[in-house]
Amino acid sequence: MEWASWYYEEAELLDQGRWQAWLERFHPDARYEVWLTEVRFHEPQGEQLTYHPLIADDRLALGIRVQRLLDGLAWSERPRHLTTRLVGNLMAEPLASGRWRVKTTVLLWQWSVSQGRGGVLGFRRTDELAQADGKWQIIHRRVELGSDQVTEGALSLLL
Repeated sequence: MEWASWYYEEAELLDQGRWQAWLERFHPDARYEVWLTEVRFHEPQGEQLTYHPLIADDRLALGIRVQRLLDGLAWSERPRHLTTRLVGNLMAEPLASGRWRVKTTVLLWQWSVSQGRGGVLGFRRTDELAQADGKWQIIHRRVELGSDQVTEGALSLLL
């Protein structure tokens, strides 16, 4: 499988606002999680990472999140952000079950037309994928954001 192309296409779907097509990449039993990573330094232990859950959706809840974007009900996305995703550091490993674990790092540039400002989010993703009906689907996605990445407002962007 050429994973790089698969992930580049996913970034394009999201950047073009083709959220329903993006959602179809998720298995009916999928889980979608977003975690905030907090880094603290304590003497004498050194650096410690703590993870805080922000989003824990199943496929149904993720579908509702997408439908809110499609219906214009996600107020922080009216008008929708202009985005560009850069996907890199792709590492894929086959799992014994015939599934794959794929890790990526993403830089997401976003511009809020209504607020006249933008910024960059950087995050890591770990996906578990399985083949269903001849196509690869995400069974589990874990996104890890840095603690300084979410400073205000709602996290409405799909990661």
